[in-house]
Amino acid sequence: STAAAWGTPALIFPSGNTHESPRLAPNDLTIYYGENGNIMSATRTAVGQPWSMPAPLAQVNTTNYEKWLAVCNGGYFLVSRANGAHQQLYEGQLGAGNGPGTLSSLSDPSGDDISSFLSPDCTTAYLGGSFTHVNGVAAAHLAAVDTTTGAVKTAFAHNVSGQVQTVRYTHGQVIIGGIFTGVFTPTEAGA
Repeated sequence: STAAAWGTPALIFPSGNTHESPRLAPNDLTIYYGENGNIMSATRTAVGQPWSMPAPLAQVNTTNYEKWLAVCNGGYFLVSRANGAHQQLYEGQLGAGNGPGTLSSLSDPSGDDISSFLSPDCTTAYLGGSFTHVNGVAAAHLAAVDTTTGAVKTAFAHNVSGQVQTVRYTHGQVIIGGIFTGVFTPTEAGA
């Protein structure tokens, strides 16, 4: 929660397994993370209370490798799933009883969608990875995409000089990390 001061870090899910890409639901009461290729979830009754025992999220998990899950208000989600040699994005609705459908139109199939994050209103997916195009539009490693139409939001246009490995959206700002030396507008990058 952003209202509380940072406390001492604590191990919350000791398992001996690798945990990756933890993400909180918008209400801070559910956590989703990857563990050995499955998406796990745990809940708590209030911020500061203990977490429940993590369990696999059956609606999302397949025999493929799922790396992370991003959820916004209303339960709409994106999940990163291995598709051959690459990670691709899939979407779905938690509690809808069906698995996620493909969002292949959001990303270039020749590159990985390594990380993404949803805006709180679920209208925009911020994508980061090793791609150079999204939906036919030049987008070097970073893009904002309309979740309804799959259209690249060109007003967000930025080019990153290398792979974006993590994307977060918080307090109206997009924060990225990865293996790069600069972030440029298309004009600065000579596009």
